Amino acid sequence: MLVFGTLAMLSLLVEAGEHLQIERLPRNHLRFLATFETAVEQTDSAVFPYQVRQLLARTIADEVDVRLTRGRWRDAWGPLPRTGSAVGGTGAEVQARFPPGSSREAWISLVNDLSSLLCASMNYIDSTRSYNTTQSDGRVAFFGALPTESVCTENLTPFLKLTPCRDQAGVGELIKGHDLAGMDWINLRLVVHRKGAEKLSLLQTIDFVVDVERQMLTQRGGLPGSQRAEDVQCAPDKFYTTDVTCLPLDQPHERRIVLTELFPDGKFLRCPMSSKSDFEVLLPSGDWVPLQDARNATITLNPELSCDANDLFVNRDLVIARSALHGHLSTTFTNASPSSRQVRYVTMLPWFMRPQLQTFAVSGNGTIESTRLIQGKQRNRPFVLDTSLTVAPGGEARLTFDFERTLLRFAEYPPDANRGFDIPAAVVRYTDRNGDIKELRTTGALLPLPTPDFSMPYNVIILTCTCIALIFGSIFNLLIRFPARHVALPGRDS
Repeated sequence: MLVFGTLAMLSLLVEAGEHLQIERLPRNHLRFLATFETAVEQTDSAVFPYQVRQLLARTIADEVDVRLTRGRWRDAWGPLPRTGSAVGGTGAEVQARFPPGSSREAWISLVNDLSSLLCASMNYIDSTRSYNTTQSDGRVAFFGALPTESVCTENLTPFLKLTPCRDQAGVGELIKGHDLAGMDWINLRLVVHRKGAEKLSLLQTIDFVVDVERQMLTQRGGLPGSQRAEDVQCAPDKFYTTDVTCLPLDQPHERRIVLTELFPDGKFLRCPMSSKSDFEVLLPSGDWVPLQDARNATITLNPELSCDANDLFVNRDLVIARSALHGHLSTTFTNASPSSRQVRYVTMLPWFMRPQLQTFAVSGNGTIESTRLIQGKQRNRPFVLDTSLTVAPGGEARLTFDFERTLLRFAEYPPDANRGFDIPAAVVRYTDRNGDIKELRTTGALLPLPTPDFSMPYNVIILTCTCIALIFGSIFNLLIRFPARHVALPGRDS
């Protein structure tokens, strides 16, 4: 009681808020959008996370944006949450804005600090996986991506420790780290703003999609993806229906669940640091449910529910040519709206994937407005392609270009070199029918490179050691061994 009373007094000195928004998706899926906001006037406030204050003390960045994403967003779920502006590509993405004249050393120091803050591998975002641009106000913006980063429990645990009530109360208490493995899609975002000398703001979002059937089955102790025999309805008109084999029937059209079934360990305690800690359940009524009363909130699931269709669909394909050093990359933009779309396409390519601009072309119902290429540098800087194009109403435009793969040195290959190299997702921005700017991320790509025979060093070592052993052994025998001479003993016949 003393701790919560102290927190209630501190809440008067800061602006903190959190809420959870629940939306229904097709096929018995639910989308959860958790938002945590903290703003302080003084940098020495005890409420603002100490780890973030240490981070800001070590960097000169004015804004830091970190995104950790795992899974693939399905088109059947409709548009991305938060207009896509809070969602990153698969893996880790880091964006930061520095004052004019900032050097790359400040960026490298920032990603190293973020790596320790969120227990991630962002320290591998070096100069070959990031680039910088100068904005109109003179500030330097850096962007880096690490598509091989896998979001797991060790990222969620330090992330929740930065929320106003950590994982002890409020919305953060409902989200458990061990439930991360059962989520179809999850996105973590951390945004830090520095406004002047003493104004700091921290924005955290946790967006995830849960398959209700699989989540409840896992909580009952079953295996993910399986169902109990008594819960399966078999088709009686099939001849192969037995006690062990059958054709499962579709689930009932509607099903009601209570939030305590999804969060059996949740306490549903209001965070005393938050001025607003509520549930927003997007049922047909669209009512707000207070957090204390949310444990009995009921949600009706409809497997046949349909979501609003996207205005723009983007698909990227990577094709490897017959040659061992050449390939082809194509990106298809499908405009599903009755009006034209202005699309900006930005992709970062590693330095060993050199695009050939003479093959750059667009086909179908689209025209290129402008193209800008940030030239890469071997083993130092990636290639960045920034293209603006217009897609006709209801049309499809395909942006294609060829690239050349570069041979790497022996020590530059990862341990799983035959798997390939991950290419970061491209960023797509466009304006929808309502005039809002939306963002999309294409899927990542896997680029195979010509790999040497890594067993050759072992074979060379074995052959060399064998030859040395034979030569040394022969010479040693010739120098050391002498022929035995026959000596006749006295008193014996020879």
